[in-house]
Amino acid sequence: MKMMQLSRVARGLIVLSIAISVYEIYAADDKVSESGRQIAINGAGIAGAAAGGAMAGLMCGPGAPVCVLIGGFVGGALAAWEMGRLWN
Repeated sequence: MKMMQLSRVARGLIVLSIAISVYEIYAADDKVSESGRQIAINGAGIAGAAAGGAMAGLMCGPGAPVCVLIGGFVGGALAAWEMGRLWN
């Protein structure tokens, strides 16, 4: 039951992320460059979440569900933040 609730939260965060990206592109002067930036940031976030979740799952053992959740969130946030910093 908890996993279903977390799944809904994750979908909501994806929709929020897409909405923020669309707004950033809409508000930008150079829409083509901003589109590339948003694609890079979102792609890095997805890859970082997958890598962080996988690494946490391998390291945790019995606490894997909690570790994967935290590892995925931290990995995705760090990767997206770093890509945004590098793009500037």
